[in-house]
Amino acid sequence: MSFLLSQCVGLVTADTAEAAQYYMDFFGMEPEEVELIVALTAGPLTLFIDPGHCRPPVFELVTPDLDIAREIVAHFEFQEIVWRGAGQSCLVRDPFGIVFNIHEDRSLFLPQGLEEPPQSFIKPSIGAFLPEPQVAASFYSQLLESADYRLPDGSYAIDSGSMRLRFKQGDHTTPVIWVKSSAPVAKLVKSGCKSGPEGIFVDPYGVSWIREMPVKAKKAVCNPL
Repeated sequence: MSFLLSQCVGLVTADTAEAAQYYMDFFGMEPEEVELIVALTAGPLTLFIDPGHCRPPVFELVTPDLDIAREIVAHFEFQEIVWRGAGQSCLVRDPFGIVFNIHEDRSLFLPQGLEEPPQSFIKPSIGAFLPEPQVAASFYSQLLESADYRLPDGSYAIDSGSMRLRFKQGDHTTPVIWVKSSAPVAKLVKSGCKSGPEGIFVDPYGVSWIREMPVKAKKAVCNPL
């Protein structure tokens, strides 16, 4: 296995202290002790906040060997944005427009289960809305060496380590983070989030979140082989 989906999400915004306070107040995040950077945790995710011009969140892939990983992402036609080596930013853009950081950490390649921590309304699921979700799922199924399958809400998913990568149909590529159906959306909208279709809401720092909508499946949904 060359990659696992990381629990880390990167965010760049002009005022890191203000953003951190917002996520602590309204998303229940707790500060982490990390040198020279703002880090917050909530349930399964760790959010790293860097100063700079606001841009879409950056997801992360973890690898046991950074040199081999560089060759693999090139083979999969990722565009290299910056590659500074182990312990630093190694940013690539996939063929669908989603930006990932590649991080070397051998310790994470141990048996893990997909669990939803009860103390947070944030789910261990990240992904994107994009025009061809099934194509993206097939692509990442190969990269992550894990079978893709379809969920009752129509999204396609790949389980990787303790995380789930999901893709849903959308007109444009939009990275999203899933929250539980019990998430206090009304409170979040009052805090400055803008609500949209398909259960999506965008916070003041440009991060798109999607509420898990309960779906009553009329028949079993099987993984197409």
